[in-house]
Amino acid sequence: QNAAGGKASGAGHLAKLQEGMRACFLEMRKRERGHRGGRLTVTAAAEGGARCTCTAHETSQFAFLRAHWGLSDEAFWSSLCDGELQGGATSPSGKSGSILWFTGDGHFVLKSLTGN
Repeated sequence: QNAAGGKASGAGHLAKLQEGMRACFLEMRKRERGHRGGRLTVTAAAEGGARCTCTAHETSQFAFLRAHWGLSDEAFWSSLCDGELQGGATSPSGKSGSILWFTGDGHFVLKSLTGN
């Protein structure tokens, strides 16, 4: 499946999805600094044309938790944006059908959600 809930069509599709996600994270990194609380949704396109929409929920609460745990905003966004994401597949043991991604440095797990 892809982040929008459709079926993935191989490695090429996953590479394009990853490019779109990276473009989204880079745009979100810029916008989050001025954003105060609630939900932040960003749509961005990568150079290859892959488009992706990402939503961050409860941004101020998660920023507070990161600060409380000693994780700077720069370290967080670097982990998401600066390395290649790993994974991009559904887990055979999972029931939700969500796609799991891991940051290249292994610090974070990303899980896709459907609109349902």
